[in-house]
Amino acid sequence: MCDADILSVRIRIEKATRAFLARPDIPLTARSRTVLRTQLAYIALRTSDDPRPEDLFGESAVRELTKPTATRMQFAFLCSRRQTTEAESLLDQIDADELSAFRTFPYAFQLFQTRGRESELKLLLSMAREKIEQHLTGYWLEAQAGNIYSSSIVANLADASDLLPEALFDQAITRQADPSDRDYVQLARSILRRDWSSQEQAADQLLTHLPEYYDAMYHRGEARFHLGKLEAARPDLELFLEKAKDSFLRSEAERMLAEIAKAKS
Repeated sequence: MCDADILSVRIRIEKATRAFLARPDIPLTARSRTVLRTQLAYIALRTSDDPRPEDLFGESAVRELTKPTATRMQFAFLCSRRQTTEAESLLDQIDADELSAFRTFPYAFQLFQTRGRESELKLLLSMAREKIEQHLTGYWLEAQAGNIYSSSIVANLADASDLLPEALFDQAITRQADPSDRDYVQLARSILRRDWSSQEQAADQLLTHLPEYYDAMYHRGEARFHLGKLEAARPDLELFLEKAKDSFLRSEAERMLAEIAKAKS
């Protein structure tokens, strides 16, 4: 779940982070500066309308972010803004293991699919399955809601729902102390099983706890679209497109909105 979605929180984070970076009387270590720069880069990735935001592409950002982090986040930014040629130019700088990591995989999957890079897509899907299998023991032991959600998104794209059994979701739900985390795990299960009624309900419940969580808004809109609730789906998808600028799901949201407009005309 993204703190950058909440405007008041984002403003506080940005203000405090920039203040720390600008103070000459605080001798920040290189590691501390990298952590602070990464936070600003993530906010730019999520929210910026600038085609080359300073916090991702500027000299100080590139210098103080670690090289793999800077390249990965620039790649995600370019993919989500459909600057496809520029995104492809970064592929040689990202190793295959990093491309199949859960944060990067959806962007690489979409890029390879839309550009017809079939052999690379096949390898990426195989590596994604291996990644899920490698993490399975941790999912059973830790049952962290965010990790289960991320792996479910990847498994859904990679057609690997068989790797995440129902018992894993059942256990994870019972181990969440926070109601929003239980809803998060249930949403992940619904997405993976493509159970639209359950997905609508889980997303709706999650949004009662986190009303500015725009990815959940997408999932509710998607479920309503597939349930034939087109007018109810439209505002969720529109607000998602306005706010979640980094999501690989944007093209699918646009497709559904076009179908809704076509059905209405």
